[in-house]
Amino acid sequence: MDTEAQGPPEKRYAAEHQALRLWMQRLRKRMGVSQRGLAKITGIHYVTIGEWERGGDFPNMLYRRMLNVYARDVQLEPLPALPKPNYGMAPGTKTKGRRKKESGADGATTPTPQPTENHSAE
Repeated sequence: MDTEAQGPPEKRYAAEHQALRLWMQRLRKRMGVSQRGLAKITGIHYVTIGEWERGGDFPNMLYRRMLNVYARDVQLEPLPALPKPNYGMAPGTKTKGRRKKESGADGATTPTPQPTENHSAE
């Protein structure tokens, strides 16, 4: 069994997080901006940029493409290959507050009933 595939994501992807952190710092240095400055230019929230640099998660494909455009503008190599983002969830974690629509025997979904107001005159 591959021991690198086990353990918490922060240990499993330590090399990738390090590569992303260094790349993001090089990008910001070449652009001459802080995390907040990069956030203002790209429209990506500064907390998200900080998360990427601290190793909390990876950018999704849209953000990767966007960052690569800015990198090209400042003659920086493209973003290194990275794992898919986990959106702040550990692998195997179930999402909260989402549930599947119930389906009948024919496979058709039944809409969730909406609360109604009582408009009867007294």
